[in-house]
Amino acid sequence: YSFFVDGNTNINAVYADTAAEEKVVIVMAEPGIIADGNRISFYSERSVPTGYTVKETGIILSKTADFDVNSATVKAVAKSKAKKGQFTVRKKGVVSGETWHARAYVIYRDSTGSAQTIYSNEVSMTVK
Repeated sequence: YSFFVDGNTNINAVYADTAAEEKVVIVMAEPGIIADGNRISFYSERSVPTGYTVKETGIILSKTADFDVNSATVKAVAKSKAKKGQFTVRKKGVVSGETWHARAYVIYRDSTGSAQTIYSNEVSMTVK
């Protein structure tokens, strides 16, 4: 089991008599402004269980909230199809006052061969 911690976090172990069901997990960390001030970095991390096949993974960007792979303004696809990994996208040319929203996604086949798409939490950043 692995996880990504972004900031000050308390972790409490919880024990059970049976194993937890493995699920596809994809999360976004809080975005950051790159030193030159006109680029935003977006970071994601994924974990896909054994028996599942990653077809595509990446980060999508939009100037509006609530979007998916079909309605995103920018779609950055990772080259890696590894079950576990991280992916970073840098949006350049961002002007002062502009807000960008981002979500990571994974398109995969589950253990029955069924195609699924899962999205991370949505994060956003406004350049000042």
